[in-house]
This record gives sequence, structure tokens and C-alpha cells, in this order.
Amino acid sequence: MDKPIDIKRRGYLNFFKDGVTDALLYGNRDETKLFSAYYKQGYDFGMAFNFEEVYIGDEKENQTYYLQTRRMKMAFNEMNIEDMLCDMYDIRRMAKFTTFDQSPKDSNGTIFTIKDCIDNVIEQLEDHAERNNIEVT
Repeated sequence: MDKPIDIKRRGYLNFFKDGVTDALLYGNRDETKLFSAYYKQGYDFGMAFNFEEVYIGDEKENQTYYLQTRRMKMAFNEMNIEDMLCDMYDIRRMAKFTTFDQSPKDSNGTIFTIKDCIDNVIEQLEDHAERNNIEVT
């Protein structure tokens, strides 16, 4: 079983990762997480890798790199989030039906279950859909 300090550290790390994700994928901060210094540090760290601010060579080469990375970002934003969520809802339903969802997520003695991981993925996809005004039915 994890010690309370390990659980607390994992929470800090999750805020840091959320900050990095928001910087790299969305380019803006989540106002609901600004209370966390770890979120802010993660966001700043992620912004250091923001493709729009990278200069890699002459002007033409830099513009080509910018366009390529911009297309990669847009491709993710244009994925069918609704289909992914539908699949995750089905996975969650079947995992619960088979009680697989109560299994630990790994063999390292974690307190987190498969259900916790599935719920996290669903939450992240729903958050992405909401931020990008993607209607999920």
C-alpha cells in the first residue's frame, strides 16, 4: 500500500503533467487548476516546447517546421472524440460487467484500479471535447 506522502507526490505530478498537456495541446491554461504551483510549473515547462516559438534554422526552414507541427496539433484536435468516448464507455461497461475494472492497474502494489485508469481517460477526452466545443451525444 502506498504511503500518504507517495499519494500526495503523485497528485503533484498529475498537476504538473496536466500543465504540460495544456501548454502543448491547447496553448492555454485551465483556470480551474491555477491554484496549483505544480500545474503552473508544468504549464511553463510545456510552453518552453511550444512549437510556435521554436526557431530551427533559416526562415524558410523554420516556417516549414512550424507548418508541419501545426498540422500535427490540428490532426489531434480534429480526431473523432465522440467515437473515442463511445469506445471508452463500452470498455468501461464491459470491464464492470466482468469485474475486470476492480483489478489493479499494474503489479507494483498500487491502490489504483483499471476503473481509475478508464475513468481518467474518459475524463480527459470529455475535457478535450468541452474545451474545443465538440458536441458529444
